[in-house]
Amino acid sequence: MAKNKVFLILGALIVLLASYLVVDLLTNDSEHKGDVTVVHELGTSYVNKNPKRIVVFDFGILETLDKLEIEVIGLPKDSLPTHLQKYNNEKVTNVGTLFEPNFEVIFNLKPDLIIISGRQSELFDELNDLAPTIYLPMDNLKFLDSFKKNLNVLSQIFTKTNQFATYIQEVESEIDELHETATASELNALVLMVNSSSISALGIGSRYDVVHTTFGVTPADPNITVSTHGQNVNFEYILDINPDIILVVDRGIITEGKGTAEVLLDNSLVNQTKAAMNGKIIHLSAEQWYISTGGIDSFKVMIEEVASAFTN
Repeated sequence: MAKNKVFLILGALIVLLASYLVVDLLTNDSEHKGDVTVVHELGTSYVNKNPKRIVVFDFGILETLDKLEIEVIGLPKDSLPTHLQKYNNEKVTNVGTLFEPNFEVIFNLKPDLIIISGRQSELFDELNDLAPTIYLPMDNLKFLDSFKKNLNVLSQIFTKTNQFATYIQEVESEIDELHETATASELNALVLMVNSSSISALGIGSRYDVVHTTFGVTPADPNITVSTHGQNVNFEYILDINPDIILVVDRGIITEGKGTAEVLLDNSLVNQTKAAMNGKIIHLSAEQWYISTGGIDSFKVMIEEVASAFTN
């Protein structure tokens, strides 16, 4: 009889514990749910509208939030582009680097939202364990679509701001104008990236596919091999292709704090190209083309700089 009572008591305790665990799980699950469901390439995230404690790992998104006067509490400060240096202050916490977030610092910040892009994609699960995390990348082959998609997601989260549609219209209008000019022109272009003393070419399908596919600029070389930082080339190649326009991204400005492109490309071979002789070697704004790509202002800078190559 005593044993039966013991089993009954143990059974009751097990049922009670199981019920507690179920309720606890349901409670935690409901607490993790938010007002907005964001479905992205890495999963589904639930975010509350108009979050106040935001950590951002993408400078293009930071640029857009800045334009909308939406404050952030944390970001990787070491890589901040020049035009966003105002965030290098005591109110904003340094949360690591673009590739190595400081998880302890982020945890202590207790963010409501973390926004990441391609450089942090492999760390999504770890970051999402700390706070609702959304992945807003820029697809090189669908640049404008990515831009519009990202702004659409932000417009659902930050409902107090209603300027997203206006910004999209402005960018689309500028692209239409550039595309019309570029396709009507007989000029072609070669995009070069300079890394210290090395040069690479980037064409259709590359990180700068937008120049050709979206902006409508004819590629000087349609057969460039696609790779992360472009196809390695030399001065002889540049002269052989002999482009009408050369668009230059000086990566050293980002990685080393100083550029080498102007000096490196000022030589007897490059100076024989049509681009050099007609004053159409355009040195692009490296930060906007490399680390804040996809931000509203950076996208406009990209459009304007390419458009400048078609003016007399």
